[in-house]
Amino acid sequence: MEVQWVDERLKWDKNDYGGLTVIIVPSQLLWLPDIALQNSADTIYHSSFMDPKFRISIDNNGNVFWIPGGKFFTNCELDITYFPFDDQKCMLHFTNWAYTGVQVNLSISDSTIGMDNYKVNGEWDLIGTKAFREDVYFYCCPNTPFPAVYFIIYIRRKYMFHMTNIIVPCMMLSCLVALVFCLPPDAGEKISLGITVLLSFSVFLLLIAESMPKISISVPVISMYLTLFMAMTTLSIFLTVMVLNLHHNNGSTRVPRCIRAFVFGCLARITCMRHVVPKRENVDEKEDGEETHLTHSDNIGMRLSKRRSFGEASPCRCFHSTALNNGDINRLNVPSSDGSGNCSPGNKSLEEIVEHLNLMAEKRFEEEEHEAIMDEWKAVAKVIDRFLFFFFLVTIFLSTGFTLVIMPMSKPKELESDH
Repeated sequence: MEVQWVDERLKWDKNDYGGLTVIIVPSQLLWLPDIALQNSADTIYHSSFMDPKFRISIDNNGNVFWIPGGKFFTNCELDITYFPFDDQKCMLHFTNWAYTGVQVNLSISDSTIGMDNYKVNGEWDLIGTKAFREDVYFYCCPNTPFPAVYFIIYIRRKYMFHMTNIIVPCMMLSCLVALVFCLPPDAGEKISLGITVLLSFSVFLLLIAESMPKISISVPVISMYLTLFMAMTTLSIFLTVMVLNLHHNNGSTRVPRCIRAFVFGCLARITCMRHVVPKRENVDEKEDGEETHLTHSDNIGMRLSKRRSFGEASPCRCFHSTALNNGDINRLNVPSSDGSGNCSPGNKSLEEIVEHLNLMAEKRFEEEEHEAIMDEWKAVAKVIDRFLFFFFLVTIFLSTGFTLVIMPMSKPKELESDH
């Protein structure tokens, strides 16, 4: 800081002193302005103001030039809403503590701060400076001005460190949130992957909290970003559990018509998963009844069962089955009845065979029907899995672009607003 004033008592004729125009004296030998840093984070009187090592230069016209050095600590109001893409403004408020504006007037020589001795910082970029003076009036002395000089520094955080160490890894982890729905349910790692991603986001959130000031006025963009994806990861785990329940359904109930219409009719078309939809004809046949799946031998058993249910006697006449190929019943020559209406032993054996065939057909039909129902539930789970993958992928790109691109670009410019 450079301070300059005129002292009428320190003028001399250089001819009387052999052409001497400038002298250097210790600061404690002269009157010094009572300058104080009013918004200091430490004491308002800086130690350099009273340090005799900072000497004063005086010329023969009474111009006094004093350059006290040191570090000034001031309180800055931080706005970390757009961290790590934030701009900050720090102000140094100097005032003449003991004198009024009538006694000692403070003024500035330039509207900006000189940058001749500025050194580049690794964390902040200096984007502008500003200096101005104003008169301050207090309620105790409404007619007495107290001059104040303000120096404002505008800085911008360098975000490359946070980009490479926090933001890019978070973006890579966010993609894993969507990849949870690409894992096949039978792999058994869907829940483990989701929980691992959730824990990773928690670790990054702790790292960011350590590098930011403890301010509750505003929430940083990066914290919102991580919290959003932690919520999405939690939601993905919840939805994954639902998908696994659908995939491992025991087949005790069919897929409801409303779910089938929505998943197979709408979601499958959106996600291009029409190839996994079960054949509608097969589903209709299974719903219509079992008779459409019965073979000729099954029909024989059903007719025999019906005859028994009406109390009819077993057929004791000789009949010949039609010669069938490919696993059907071969031609059987059964002896006729003995005339008394009782079946011969051959016919009884035929009845037992038909009953066994009927039981085997019913069991096979039940197994096929059960497998078809389970396959239909698996198809529902697969379509929902693919839809959730695309949904989370689009949500990730939109939220990343909004929080990390649009919001930082729309932040107010402190330097422009002050001008």
